[in-house]
Amino acid sequence: MNPAYNYGPFYYDGVSEKLPANPSVPEPFHSIGAVDGSFGRLSSAITSGVKGEKGWVYGGDKSPMRYINDNDRDLLQDEKHAQWAVSSQSLKSI
Repeated sequence: MNPAYNYGPFYYDGVSEKLPANPSVPEPFHSIGAVDGSFGRLSSAITSGVKGEKGWVYGGDKSPMRYINDNDRDLLQDEKHAQWAVSSQSLKSI
């Protein structure tokens, strides 16, 4: 997990330099941009997790997030944080 881009996931259309809004988000939120315009169901963008393909990505570096369905997907950022917290030796010493 890249701490500089610890936010997301965002929708990526596979071509834009700038992250666009999720196409399933209605106006006026869609026009706000990637942050508020990406709220929605993960199922609205199925992705194999291959860099450069359209679908969900983690933050500005566009690292792909694999999402096939709710039972076959990569972890969300908050799930990665929870996993880190449970396994962190620093937290265990507190």
